Amino acid sequence: MLFVFGTKDDARQRGFVVDRCAECRALRWLKVIDRYTVWHLYFVPIGRGTLEASVSECTRCGTTLALDAERYSEVLPNKVDGPLDELVVQTTPGLARQLGRLARLEQIRSEPAYRSVGDAGPDDLLSTAVQRLRALELSGVDCGPWLARLERWPRLSPNERELLAAELSGYARAMGVG
Repeated sequence: MLFVFGTKDDARQRGFVVDRCAECRALRWLKVIDRYTVWHLYFVPIGRGTLEASVSECTRCGTTLALDAERYSEVLPNKVDGPLDELVVQTTPGLARQLGRLARLEQIRSEPAYRSVGDAGPDDLLSTAVQRLRALELSGVDCGPWLARLERWPRLSPNERELLAAELSGYARAMGVG
């Protein structure tokens, strides 16, 4: 008697999350896919199988990355209409907090205690720095330390601002986010 048995790989879509895509460098819908190894007998699956890995796949560019399950508070069964900036709070709260800190930085208008007559364009420096930080954050770089430094912007002297902006610019170029 001949028995045909073995294993086969199976991929099952679990749902969607909103997160940053390393390739697109923007917030995107990512498909969450679980990959299983399933035993079969005569090519009929036996049981649900063993979870081997979970991956996320960008719905726009198709980039696939390993999934860090602890990063997400919820996996939505379907895509939801609405702005991704608001939906990221529901699925990826850690990233939402970082983006919220960036948004608060954009609201800072310089009325510092240390303002000199030659201090021209501090808001331009800040807006450029925030744009660089946003690009770094969306490309997957942890920007927490930079955010902490930039949140002190109103209390910095003009020279300290220029130095901080130059450091961030160099860091962004070194990370390939020009």
